[in-house]
Amino acid sequence: MPQKVTYVVGPIGFFNKSSIPLKYKDAAQLLGVSLKTFKGYTSARRNPPLSRVLSLGELLGLSKRELASQIRLVKSKWGKPIRIPETIDEDFMWLVGIIASDGHIRESRDVRGTYYHIRVFNKNGEIINKAKSVLQRLGCNPRITSRQDQQLTVEVGSNILGPTISQFGIPVKKKSLNIFVPDFLLQFPRRLIAAFLAGVFDGDGSYSETKHPRGINAMIRAIVIATGSERFAWGIHELLLRLGIVSAVVKDSRVQRVMLNNRLTIFPNPVYRVTIRRISDIQRFSELAKSVKPSKSLQYFSEPN
Repeated sequence: MPQKVTYVVGPIGFFNKSSIPLKYKDAAQLLGVSLKTFKGYTSARRNPPLSRVLSLGELLGLSKRELASQIRLVKSKWGKPIRIPETIDEDFMWLVGIIASDGHIRESRDVRGTYYHIRVFNKNGEIINKAKSVLQRLGCNPRITSRQDQQLTVEVGSNILGPTISQFGIPVKKKSLNIFVPDFLLQFPRRLIAAFLAGVFDGDGSYSETKHPRGINAMIRAIVIATGSERFAWGIHELLLRLGIVSAVVKDSRVQRVMLNNRLTIFPNPVYRVTIRRISDIQRFSELAKSVKPSKSLQYFSEPN
């Protein structure tokens, strides 16, 4: 999250005389603030920027875990406080995945500054309700709206979550073409990668079964995740490999014609399909990536014989 424009809501455990082995004047000088401002931090009358909190924690020799345990609520200059978990969990990564696939982050500006809005679109009420629930646990107040075509939207404004989630490769402009998987995500634990992929699947994924032309009972099965971004497609491919799942990326250059809002919409750009075909890989995906989207076929593969 942006450290200079993120403020930590006090009281903060180590912002007191018993924890700081320095005179307040010296501590304030080391942090680059006035004595009056520093005393405002220690008395919890002012919310210090995250950058100052991290700097003081470094001066005191606190570990990252100790620092994280002291930061519970953060806010932007004008926004409402949100809750920050000590560590990134599966629900947060699922939320990032569903925003990456079936949502967006929008940035707007006025005389007071920059504002961020997060939206997730889907016709599946369970997916929308899960997105709402995760946002609520973070301290946000999302709202759900619906249209006549049964399209549901959950949205929230947050100058903390917006830029934070955007760091996961989700741009505020031309998302469908420019989204990508950042390198740091490839280093995440597998359970968090799986949760992210579950969110992506809930947004832009599908499972299909088609009869093989040469067999009476033979079926061709596939999990497909479609995207307009080649970088994102290959990033998904790499994340699947981290889970031990083999996939193929196929480019489809045909012009796509889709009915949106009861109107024919033409997509002239190529579509990239990340496809999982091997039954063992389909089974592994269904076991690891706990998606909301129901699929009897996926459930079938996850059950023991």
